[in-house]
Amino acid sequence: SLVNISDIEKNIRPLRETFNDYKQKYKEAKGAENTDIESMINLRGNIKILSDICLQIKSKIEERLENISTLNKDWLDKKDYWEQLRQQSNFINNKTAKDIFIENDKIIDEAIKLFDGVDAPVTNLNQKLSELNKETEKLADELDKYIEELRSRLFKKTGHAMLTSKFFNEFDSKLKDHFFAGIAKLEIMNDNYFKNNAWVFVVQIIIAFLLAYYFQHTDKTFLTKLGLGFVCNNSGAVALIVAALLGLPFLESIPLAIKFIYNVIIGVSFAFIICSKLPNKGEKAAVILVFVLYILYMFFDLITMPMALSRLIIAVFSLASGIYFLKLNDLLSKNYDSNEDKTPAVSTKEKIICKVIGIFMLIAFVGQLAGYTALANHVFDITLRSVLIS
Repeated sequence: SLVNISDIEKNIRPLRETFNDYKQKYKEAKGAENTDIESMINLRGNIKILSDICLQIKSKIEERLENISTLNKDWLDKKDYWEQLRQQSNFINNKTAKDIFIENDKIIDEAIKLFDGVDAPVTNLNQKLSELNKETEKLADELDKYIEELRSRLFKKTGHAMLTSKFFNEFDSKLKDHFFAGIAKLEIMNDNYFKNNAWVFVVQIIIAFLLAYYFQHTDKTFLTKLGLGFVCNNSGAVALIVAALLGLPFLESIPLAIKFIYNVIIGVSFAFIICSKLPNKGEKAAVILVFVLYILYMFFDLITMPMALSRLIIAVFSLASGIYFLKLNDLLSKNYDSNEDKTPAVSTKEKIICKVIGIFMLIAFVGQLAGYTALANHVFDITLRSVLIS
């Protein structure tokens, strides 16, 4: 129906909520001491998607307005046509003809009356969407400038060198208050959110149990032929990943804490699957180390970890993981020599990857040590992301 706009309104409400959520994230990022560039680039991408959706819905609204205008014009043209016909008719005094004209006038006038003000709510809705789209574009422009600002900071010294008194002076009572304030504001979900989305969580749990049972009892030969033989040995992990991914699209604007929990579930499940396919203990330890580091890094970002404490922890992790990856080949070789089963050693390609990861982690450590915090955090983040993607 041209008049019924409830279907469009239903789509616009969550768009406004999503925009407000993005705006709040941007506001928090600008107020934070240490903002990750990648998270802002991802936010910019999400805003671009939101803007595209606004334009698509706006196009539908304008199409509906055009249809209303066209139909209204058609009826007005019909009125003009019958008026001209009445003036030209030789049967104007004929009772039958007169009744026909009166009936047509009545039908046309009623039709035209239906269009009086019918475009007002649609126009109002179009105006609201235009305002939202303008706000979205403005936020996108602000984000573009902020991302450029963050990039310009990469090669600037944005913190005190770690082996100085100025850095250690940052570990005062304010840092403790900041840390616990970040923990306190961490809200997993409120009552309304749980009530509205409880059915999704329940369905996900049921799907996970059913899939795990199916994978454990299905014919392994069939899955092996499909190249999915690993599923049988990791039924629980695969079931959790599938159930989590299937349910995410049905959740209303997901709180950051809920996203973190889902990331942990999916990340740990993937770690189990990858480790089950690796023959060497050193490789398994490396995978676990990377996933643990990334989960901790996401948690620090979630609670807005105080910069001094965040720098110290990332520096320790970068140094430890850098040394570990650089020595991983030696550890694997020793494990290979002492292993009765003679599990295969890593390939040349894997050795190069380990060395590159180790070098980049040490670069992140040196950056933190020297006070180039933005650069160090960026290197640490992209190294972890690259390893996880590969």
